[in-house]
Amino acid sequence: MLEFLRHGIAKKYKHFLVGGEIGVADKLKEQLTAALPGLVIVGTNCPPFRMITESESVKFTREVHRAKPDVIWVALGAPKQELWMQRRYKELGAPLMLGVGAAFDFHSGTRKWAPHWIRSIGMEWLFRMFTGGKRVFFRNLKFEMAFVYYIIKQVIAKNWKTQSK
Repeated sequence: MLEFLRHGIAKKYKHFLVGGEIGVADKLKEQLTAALPGLVIVGTNCPPFRMITESESVKFTREVHRAKPDVIWVALGAPKQELWMQRRYKELGAPLMLGVGAAFDFHSGTRKWAPHWIRSIGMEWLFRMFTGGKRVFFRNLKFEMAFVYYIIKQVIAKNWKTQSK
């Protein structure tokens, strides 16, 4: 996320931050604009953890259209953020929407990063699974098992095709 934000400064990209608990996106905007001179964040929105009303949806869409962001960063957690982006991408009209999970929490300092050695071996997801509480644990367990299932299924299918030739 930070590398892309740095890259976008020279291109004058406009960013919009969506997600996190109340106030996290605003805190992140403040910190990022202070740390990255020239960064343009044109809006933030922390939707409530409930179904959004039609009037809230219309208000948010108008806000995004006025801001005209090039990139909408979405931190609602998986799979909620992916589903949200799929439903809203045409309506919002931003050229790029990126799901970044808990990145707002990490970059704003509201949640601790995994130790560097864990991140360096690509196991931050496992660290977060065991330190994020019951909800995160069971959500990750469900989706990691599904991921493993599809990988195994793909490997078996590939081997089956190779053997049948």
